[in-house]
Amino acid sequence: MWVTEPLKKDKVKEAEQQFLEQLEYENQPQLHLKAFYQGWLDAFYAYDISRVTGQFKVLTEQEKKEQRRKALDEYRRLEDDIAELRSRLKKENAFSNKMELNVEIKELQDQLNEVSEQL
Repeated sequence: MWVTEPLKKDKVKEAEQQFLEQLEYENQPQLHLKAFYQGWLDAFYAYDISRVTGQFKVLTEQEKKEQRRKALDEYRRLEDDIAELRSRLKKENAFSNKMELNVEIKELQDQLNEVSEQL
């Protein structure tokens, strides 16, 4: 299930406009229902990725699609881990523990940057 932020018609970004155009019936594969549905899924993945990269691009090669999906899943996991560590950092009082948390956050941010390049 996907949830997007509300799109404002008067302030639609280029990637958002491309996403909306990709969802149109005419732009979906129409070989069979599963292919049609997969076209929508591909558009949603491309939109999620565009929120990170700034570029909306629907891929056609299945292997590359899978690689991007895995990278997106990893990106989301790293974001969640960073958010959790930042929450713990706010609650921590000991300076040495804060330093350790900051080092962990920095390492995860480096990993996040590496994963974002795969998108």
